[in-house]
Amino acid sequence: MDGDGTDPTYRVPHRALTLATRSLIEDPLFQVAHSSQWVQMADLVAYTAYMRVARSPRRRFSWGWYEMLAHSSVTGPEPVDVKTL
Repeated sequence: MDGDGTDPTYRVPHRALTLATRSLIEDPLFQVAHSSQWVQMADLVAYTAYMRVARSPRRRFSWGWYEMLAHSSVTGPEPVDVKTL
């Protein structure tokens, strides 16, 4: 999740759970997106999914990104240059 790691919003409730009911190994925390490839990937998936639904005319170029990324995530690890789409 985007942030700088100082917001304990998710840490406190997570630690209040009994160990038997926790399904996350670490406490969730906010972190700066540019320092985490996982957060960057989540941001990209969320943005492309949103553009698929919102269909903003100014962002028409991105309408097919979700399908393209979902397809490539299943078919293999080859990088796809979204600028050429």
